[in-house]
Amino acid sequence: MPSGRRIEPWIAHKIAQLHIELKWKHERNPTSTVIHNGLHWEITKAGQDPDKHLPSKRYVQEILRKVRTNEDLQSTTDPSLNGLWSIGVSAEYAISPEANPLLLSMQRWCNSIGHRFTIHEALWANRLRTSIPDDLPVERKHHWAWLYTIREKTSMSLGVPMDTRDMDAFLTLRRNQDGRLGTGITPWTYDTAVRIGVIPELSTDIENDGDPTGKRARYGWGNPAVSTLLNLGLVEHTTPEGTPWIIERIGTLPDYEAAEIYALWLNHMSNAAGWPSLYSQRVDIADRLITWVAMQSAPPRKGWYSLPNEEVAPRELLEEVGLWHEE
Repeated sequence: MPSGRRIEPWIAHKIAQLHIELKWKHERNPTSTVIHNGLHWEITKAGQDPDKHLPSKRYVQEILRKVRTNEDLQSTTDPSLNGLWSIGVSAEYAISPEANPLLLSMQRWCNSIGHRFTIHEALWANRLRTSIPDDLPVERKHHWAWLYTIREKTSMSLGVPMDTRDMDAFLTLRRNQDGRLGTGITPWTYDTAVRIGVIPELSTDIENDGDPTGKRARYGWGNPAVSTLLNLGLVEHTTPEGTPWIIERIGTLPDYEAAEIYALWLNHMSNAAGWPSLYSQRVDIADRLITWVAMQSAPPRKGWYSLPNEEVAPRELLEEVGLWHEE
């Protein structure tokens, strides 16, 4: 990175975020090279030029030293906040019972897409529940709770005050685009406030509700099958405007339940020890799973376990990834 280049504030938060997520996933500190490569991918994925926005490895190392020092100090973070949320722990954290319908829908969503719905996220969902528009799909509602959670985590790991003004304004804009009587914020007011520096510029993680490329919006917000395919990197984007064939195939699943069952099984398979070695076969496995779920969804169905071919699990596919074991 050439000397003198201005590094945008969101870059440091993204480095801290990558560290937090990879450390949680692999239970060890990721190297600066891994973080630098991940940052390159995140910048590219957001549609930006890495040559202009990617900092040097030295800068990444400096941020990681700060993050790890603050982690060692364990400032104010409650480790138990990383635990799984359930109604049973809500009272302990003063989460309102009125938030239960929203939190249960988020819990269900996270279960289907393979994400841990933590107490920390539930706390933020509870705080935001009167501000998040009711008509948003649960995927987008959860994403807002996650955005505030990760901002708090990265701020503490960087040792800086938590500042959510950019998210607050954008969320308010999403909530009420009238705003003429001061109850919300108009797009014109928002753009002006950002331009003159009253509100910090929105980071790429938040733009379009965390969908800067527009793929989730085009393929279907709130569809757990679509979200899982995107999360697992199984969608090949051939043209900017076209719909990938596997997304079209997902459209053959008859209802939300079938999409949810598909997401549950595919995420389960992706956790198999042999999944990484099946790189060239993953999309084919995902495709064949669509066929299996569609077959199980076909009538007649009389109850939870009443399936047409009496196959309660995709045995052939589970065998392929090494998850099927005879009793």
